[in-house]
Amino acid sequence: MTKVLPSSGPGDWSAGKNWVSKNIKINVCSCFRAENPRKSLLKKPRFLSRGEGDEDEGKRCQCGYLQEEHDPAAINNGKRGVNQGELWNSYSDTDKQPTDAYGNIIFPNLSPATKPPIAKYVRMSPETPYKDIVSLFKDCWEVPPPVMILSLIGNDHEIPLPEKSQYTIRRAIVRIAVKTKSWLVTQGWDKGVGRMIGQGYAEFYSDRINDPKVPLVGVPTWGCLSNAASLVNATEENVDAVFPIGGDTNINLKQLEANHGFFLLSDNGTFMKPDQDFELRLKMIDAISKFSPKREKWQKEAFKTRNAPVVNIVFGGNFSAFRAVVYAVG
Repeated sequence: MTKVLPSSGPGDWSAGKNWVSKNIKINVCSCFRAENPRKSLLKKPRFLSRGEGDEDEGKRCQCGYLQEEHDPAAINNGKRGVNQGELWNSYSDTDKQPTDAYGNIIFPNLSPATKPPIAKYVRMSPETPYKDIVSLFKDCWEVPPPVMILSLIGNDHEIPLPEKSQYTIRRAIVRIAVKTKSWLVTQGWDKGVGRMIGQGYAEFYSDRINDPKVPLVGVPTWGCLSNAASLVNATEENVDAVFPIGGDTNINLKQLEANHGFFLLSDNGTFMKPDQDFELRLKMIDAISKFSPKREKWQKEAFKTRNAPVVNIVFGGNFSAFRAVVYAVG
């Protein structure tokens, strides 16, 4: 079982939530374009929930959501042939709407002796302006700026390394982050790199409960999140969202890693389209790297820049990892 740190506090940010509700947007499909059933079956994994079987494929939009999950105006736009002949595009075929998922996540209590871990989260568009990303971390969440950012890139499958090697690597990465006051950034999934770094984080701080912790930020894709409905409208009801482990029948959806303290849930209006978080992740890292503290003399000499340097560490070599590297260096 994955080791999980206990909660360090209630995570109250009431004033920040008001700002989020007014400034942070999500993308919502505004033009229903039916998928080609044959192409869907050939190129995509089978859905095991939210519309199972061939009979639903013609009622599914290219964005991934079923017709019944669309606003009537979006269905009418599709019938009228808005942008007819074009493939669905998250930039031209979505509207911006205020986010409906933000606040605190309480993960299930995996240890009866401790309080359950709490993380802050916001569902947001990858087109969110730089200044709003900085304001979220700086003013709403009051997170100290980084000296350096360690971006961990890799697939969401199990890492093909012996446990002893994984332990050494994750321990070293967290130690470097702590020593240099760096931020750690992953996709935030409880698989692959996200799980490995989360385990290293918990192991390092397990006997340092009262020490200030370096930020561990996850940037996953909202449309691939298991039990996403549990995070919607929790703030309006003035409660923390309880994120259940398991319970979703779709094996292609993923769980969040419970040791991450912050989640930016990237929503470009799609469902079950993996790796839609690269744009927001790159933008967040770029924005935060410019939100940096005053440099010490050795830092100025070493980095030759006023911005916080970004170090990308890659695990694995599949298409998703390669694509993430292209985004990171492009």
